Amino acid sequence: MNINEEALNDYLEIVFGFLDDGYIPLRGFAESTANSQSSNHTLWVANTAQGYQHALSFAGYCNNNQQACYCIPGLVNEKGHAKAGEVIQMGVLLVDLDHGDINAKLAHATKYLGPPSMVVESGGKTDEGLPKLHLYWKLSEAADHEDIARLVALRHLLAQKIGADTHFQSA
Repeated sequence: MNINEEALNDYLEIVFGFLDDGYIPLRGFAESTANSQSSNHTLWVANTAQGYQHALSFAGYCNNNQQACYCIPGLVNEKGHAKAGEVIQMGVLLVDLDHGDINAKLAHATKYLGPPSMVVESGGKTDEGLPKLHLYWKLSEAADHEDIARLVALRHLLAQKIGADTHFQSA
């Protein structure tokens, strides 16, 4: 499978496009036990056009090595750091739909928040055979400092209200 460069660039632009300087933490790791011999990889790329090219290369590397590629939807100040308390800015409200009636949950969230800025099939299917989804609503301005805690609390409340994954309780 080839990496869809346009889709990845769109993703990076929606999630990070208007945030300040900082680093995007990327992580690649084997999701299946069949590929468990593959080592995990982490990379921090600058929130710049050149950094986006590095993210694309990293996604290609992960794909070629049968690894999943993930990122934290927020920026950190320093390479090597990616704990919740080290996230300095976030630009999206994110919710993870990974079980139950995905279509009903998407409709419910859309009714109250408007259409998501982006919907990403996050991999796998629910027990009902529907694709698991990540929903992103782009904020009108970056969340930083204490706003990050408010955003994460809102994300958790939204997950509770629509029956989404409540494990996203930290930045």
